[in-house]
Amino acid sequence: MDFSQRLVAARNGDDEALRTLFLSAYPTLCAEVARSLPIDLERVVGPEDILQEVFLEATLRLKDFDDRGEAAFHAWLRTIATHRTINAVAAHNTLKRGGGVAHIPMLDVEGQVQGKAGSRAGFTEHGSLVMRLLHSMKTGPRELLRLRFAHGLSPTQVARIVGKTPEAVGMATLRALEALRDKLRSSDQRVGEDGNPAPHR
Repeated sequence: MDFSQRLVAARNGDDEALRTLFLSAYPTLCAEVARSLPIDLERVVGPEDILQEVFLEATLRLKDFDDRGEAAFHAWLRTIATHRTINAVAAHNTLKRGGGVAHIPMLDVEGQVQGKAGSRAGFTEHGSLVMRLLHSMKTGPRELLRLRFAHGLSPTQVARIVGKTPEAVGMATLRALEALRDKLRSSDQRVGEDGNPAPHR
């Protein structure tokens, strides 16, 4: 299976194809993020933490990637990683100045699978899990999450796109996040005593 075939398969929910796509980029991406993190920030946020956000954003935006080959895919991931690293550094600097850090709902979603994404294997397991759960959601809620957290649009901007009020978008987004969290919790509860996920029915 070549890159384009794997990409199509991953977009259609193929866990193994998704895992292969991201594993191919993981070593270089992790090293680049590690070099970009200030020492004081690295004590609280490691490269794997940044890559969790990169992976989730890329999963949400996978259908938007213009297939120009594997090198372009890796460059796309590096761009996302750069933005995520800049955001993490800015938030850390704000916190050091006593300004606090804005609440990011997407991080709460990722927190449900913390401990699964602290390594290369966990990184791909995390992404596969999120991909499966996103595919299982209805189109409307999934699109809201994609617009809000993958594309970074405000509720007002999303409201213009979907033809709803910003208040309605805000409520619908909260419901979608809670539904995704519930799915993640349910997935955790299906993990067997040996630490392996229970078979999907």
